[in-house]
Amino acid sequence: MDKLVAKINWSFNRWKGFDWEAFRRRYESGFEFVRQTGYAHEWWNFYEGFSPDKYYGTILNRPKRFRRGIVLFISMNPLDGRWYFVGFYGDAVRPPTDAPTGTPLRDLLPEEVIRNLTQLVRAGEWEDRHLSYISQVLNGREYQGTLVARKRYSASFLPEAYIEVSPDDLGVGRIGGQWKITYKITSTQIRRLLETAKRRHEKIESKEAKIVVERINRTLKDFVGVTTESNGPRAGEESPRKRKKLTIKIPDDLLTLDTKKPSNGEIPKDFPQALLSRYEPLEFLGEGGFARVYKVKRRKDGKIVALKIPRIDERTSGLFVKEVAAWYNLNHENIVRLYRADILPVPYLEMEFVEGAEIDGELFRDLGAYPKPVPERMAIKLITGIAEGLKHAHSKGIYHLDLKPLNVLLKADLTPKITDWGLAKISARSSLSRHYGYSPLYAAPEQLDEETYGEPDGRTDVYQLGLIFYELLTGELPYKATSPGALVGKILHAKPKPMSELKPELKRLDGVFEKLLAKRKEERYQSVKEFLNALESLSELEREKGELIKTGLALRRSRSREEFERLKIESARKTVKVAVLAARLNDKAELLAALDDLKFYTEENLDDLLNAIAQVEMLLKEGIPISSEVEEKVRALLLRIEREVSR
Repeated sequence: MDKLVAKINWSFNRWKGFDWEAFRRRYESGFEFVRQTGYAHEWWNFYEGFSPDKYYGTILNRPKRFRRGIVLFISMNPLDGRWYFVGFYGDAVRPPTDAPTGTPLRDLLPEEVIRNLTQLVRAGEWEDRHLSYISQVLNGREYQGTLVARKRYSASFLPEAYIEVSPDDLGVGRIGGQWKITYKITSTQIRRLLETAKRRHEKIESKEAKIVVERINRTLKDFVGVTTESNGPRAGEESPRKRKKLTIKIPDDLLTLDTKKPSNGEIPKDFPQALLSRYEPLEFLGEGGFARVYKVKRRKDGKIVALKIPRIDERTSGLFVKEVAAWYNLNHENIVRLYRADILPVPYLEMEFVEGAEIDGELFRDLGAYPKPVPERMAIKLITGIAEGLKHAHSKGIYHLDLKPLNVLLKADLTPKITDWGLAKISARSSLSRHYGYSPLYAAPEQLDEETYGEPDGRTDVYQLGLIFYELLTGELPYKATSPGALVGKILHAKPKPMSELKPELKRLDGVFEKLLAKRKEERYQSVKEFLNALESLSELEREKGELIKTGLALRRSRSREEFERLKIESARKTVKVAVLAARLNDKAELLAALDDLKFYTEENLDDLLNAIAQVEMLLKEGIPISSEVEEKVRALLLRIEREVSR
């Protein structure tokens, strides 16, 4: 089933002509409350003539145990003149400022509220599950306020677009103080929503409602080739005769297709005319929510480059130049070169053209499209290249903060090159962009909750590097969810599956990923260089363990005291080396084994050694990575033991 990209503006309504200023002036407190919480509702509708006088929010007080207030939204349906409950939100269940709008309430409500809500829904007294909880609110003595909507009409026809979405298709970002989401939905989901809207409107006996039903039927017909009233195949099913592919038609820009390279290779008509004097367009490479990309030839010297045309408004133009300025300073084999950036005659970026890697006749331009999983050796080669590019950028104080496979382009020899430096902030702020910032799949906890985890920095790139490494090896990401809210919750609170659960042969990487994907920045590798050192230590640890085994065998076969003492010192030194490497790799089990062996080589440092063993055992039990501070203390202890043995 082909996928379409839905442009979902999670806004309070989708009716034409809504006067938000009038609404804000009349219901300032309710509007401000909702603006702060980020609450928004998504509607599929075909309505016209909506009046702002018939839509408002009201504040209710909640009992002390839930604190503060709750906002209700009531709407008069222009088709039947009745009031309907639209939605509610309260600050007791307010998500953090970074939570995506549209987060299911069930993912935010306290367990006590969920239990009460479940009981009320089972009672069947209310048609709407939100009002099931509101009924308890209004019936309580500690509550004040008035609910305008009649419960028998609540949510009786206004369809909420609850869609099951793969987290791989999600994109989220903050723009103008509001959170917005883009994602892909299947045609089956679109059809289900349209048919739900149709059934609800058929229950309304009015001329206007019949017009809406006719509009929905026309849309369904355009979409699948038949109306839902057909005696033939149901909407979305294959017809006995072959149908040509049709494009869904939804009013008011609710849907936009994710444009790919045209099959006929023609240059799209939307190539900026103002740039034709500078560039000869050769190929349309693709389009995302933020920009269109072309392969072009510079007319002045014939050089082949990539041209990215971002969707930015006037307000964002100044930021555009400022944010990409740092990109000019990045000159590294693992970073896409930026040649030119300007906002005149139109905003554009002239970049190095990266040709892509070809496998079995298929071209893959970026790591997002590249087949996964890949063998361990290839994964390490790719991730090392990406890390080297990041290390170069970090040495200049430049962080990417939107690192994901789509932003890693591939050369023909599979050399990875990081692109789109500084563009995440621009895309999130531009009102013209259909991409609202970073994808939550590759967001670090601090990008979702700064208050708890601090501000993003270079260690954010380390986390995102870990996600890409994980995906390269397993073919999947550590967190999966069916809703944005659930996904955010897992990123903030759930521990990823150890690599050994998915691939037992990669158990030696468990400690590396535990540290790469730690929730708190302080528990991760503190720099990309530190991570690269750990990668180099993987093979070194295996080699040292092999040498230690050989030394141990030789020690047991030694015949003279002199040889025994020499091999004993050598064994102690190799054990120290194994312990140092294990600590660097966050391999707590291997570190404990080495520290335990060292008890037989020291007397002066035995107490400190026992304390170190106890500390590592605690970290292992609690699932806490070995921090850089602990690693330094262990290394200092090991050096003291090595000097003691050598005397």
